[in-house]
Amino acid sequence: MPAAEALSSLVSIVVPCYRQAHFLRSALASISLQTHRLLDVIVVDDGSPDDVASVVHGHAGVRLVRQENRGLPAARNAGLAVARGDFVVFLDADDVLYANGIAAGMEALTTHPAASFAAGGYTMRVGGVLRRNPAEHTGEPAYERMLRSNFVGMHGAVLFRRTALVAVGGFREDLTSCEDFDLYLRMLRFGDLVLHDTIVAEYRRHDSNMSDDAARMLVGYMSALRAQWPHVRHHPALRAAYEAGLRRGRESYGEVLAAQGRRALAGEGFDLWRAARAFALLLRYYPGHFVARALRLAARRAGLALSRGARHSSGAAPDQSVPAPHRIEARRNATARADARAVAPTATVRRVAATAVPRAAALPLAARLSPPPKATESA
Repeated sequence: MPAAEALSSLVSIVVPCYRQAHFLRSALASISLQTHRLLDVIVVDDGSPDDVASVVHGHAGVRLVRQENRGLPAARNAGLAVARGDFVVFLDADDVLYANGIAAGMEALTTHPAASFAAGGYTMRVGGVLRRNPAEHTGEPAYERMLRSNFVGMHGAVLFRRTALVAVGGFREDLTSCEDFDLYLRMLRFGDLVLHDTIVAEYRRHDSNMSDDAARMLVGYMSALRAQWPHVRHHPALRAAYEAGLRRGRESYGEVLAAQGRRALAGEGFDLWRAARAFALLLRYYPGHFVARALRLAARRAGLALSRGARHSSGAAPDQSVPAPHRIEARRNATARADARAVAPTATVRRVAATAVPRAAALPLAARLSPPPKATESA
């Protein structure tokens, strides 16, 4: 695509909005400042109870699509269905684009005509601190790298070719998180992406961010990755990347979810339903967590037994000159040190636990629960 053609190409920007009308004005303002001027801006009101329409009507040329609340992936697909541009960006209502964001993506796709999408860097605002997250180039094949982890940190920093999006069917609407990760995986099976060095968007972190919901993120991540199993199982390099991705997802989201489940059973905020849900999801998506904890508990008990055995074998009588409470505290400290020595290689224990779980755990749940075929009776 020549540079002149890129400048004359229409780019559609789809902005889904649900309960974020108070952020929407900033998102639309950032779009109006783009140096690439040929834009088709679509706001999808996903059944939002706040007044999305009043914000949209204050920006000339922005189209408004309304639908009943169906979730973020469905809202994005609704915008894609009416998009007029040959290129598409999906910007959440609570994020913003930098002025050269679209132009940088167009330039990258111009110089890499075989790429299905382009991704740049982004900034993340946490409170008053702005952190830069540039795109990282590794040279690893994009599909294999994506299996290991979602290295495209923000979907608002991505510019898609519309034809490539339509070819894979858009976003999976059965996912409530990580639908962007799922989309990248499906697109990279058939195409490629180009990374560029421009910081193109800002991700604003706040209390209602979906990425803070460990349960939802674990389910979405594992569902997206497990859908790739049929395509990688017979390819050693891809299978290794897939298994690394499973471990990463389990440790990134599963450990957080486990901690949330334990907190739900402690203190004044006792919440049995939340804890039960957390542990049920862990049993389904991260069974190795329970194996790892069992190994750590066994190591702790073994360390305690060794510590007691050493004291008994020495035949040393307790120092009665030390007050009883102090002796109790001394024993606690000695036990804690023994426990620390026994369970110090936590990462090693976790890796052993992961390999101890049957390989069938990497298969989709339906495949693991399918009953064996019935034996046929001979006459």
